[in-house]
Amino acid sequence: MLSKHDVNLFVVDWSPIASGSYLSAKQAVNKVGMYVAQFVKSLTERFNLTLDKTAMAGHSLGAHVAGNAGAALGSQLDHIVGLDPALPLFSLADTNNRLDPTDAKYVHVIHTCGGMLGFMAPIGHADYYPNGGSSQPGCLLDVTGVCAHARSFFYFAESIAPITKTFVSKQCSTYKDYKKGKCKSNPRSIMGDYPVDKG
Repeated sequence: MLSKHDVNLFVVDWSPIASGSYLSAKQAVNKVGMYVAQFVKSLTERFNLTLDKTAMAGHSLGAHVAGNAGAALGSQLDHIVGLDPALPLFSLADTNNRLDPTDAKYVHVIHTCGGMLGFMAPIGHADYYPNGGSSQPGCLLDVTGVCAHARSFFYFAESIAPITKTFVSKQCSTYKDYKKGKCKSNPRSIMGDYPVDKG
C-alpha cells in the first residue's frame, strides 16, 4: 500500500487475543471492533480525520472486527474490504457481530474459502469469488482450508501493487454460468485495488 499510495496506514495487532482459541477470539470481535472505532474517533476529534476518506481492511475474524468498527462509527467509513470473512460460529441471519453492507458506505468482499472457513454467501455491496471462491490453485490437499483462506490477503496485496495486471471480474449469478460463458456481456469490475472499484 505504502509503495503505491500516499496514505496513513494503521495496523491493528490483536494477536494476544486472536492467537488463543478460535472461540475466545470470535467472542472478542465486537470488543476489538469497538476499540478500533474509539481510536478512529479520537483521530477525527484530534486531527480532523474525515471518515469519508477512511477505509478498513480485515482478514477472517479481522473482517468482522472492521465491520463492528464501521458500525460503531455510524457506517460513515468510505469502504471496508473483507478478506474471506470468517464463517464458523457466524450466521447470515445475525448481522450484529459480523461484516455486512450496513457497516460502511461500501463493503467489498473477496471470498477464497467460501463454505468452509469463510462465507460463501454474498455479504457485501460487491462480492468477488476468485477461482469460484471456495478452493484456490496451488492449495494442494488443503483439507483444513487454511491455504485457500489465506489467499484472500495475497490477492488483495497483489491487486494494490500488481505484478502483472489488475483482477478484472464479471458480474455473474453463479460460477457455473461464468464457466459456461453466460456472463460475457455482463458488467466488469475490478477486485481489490485501492481505492476499491464502486462501479
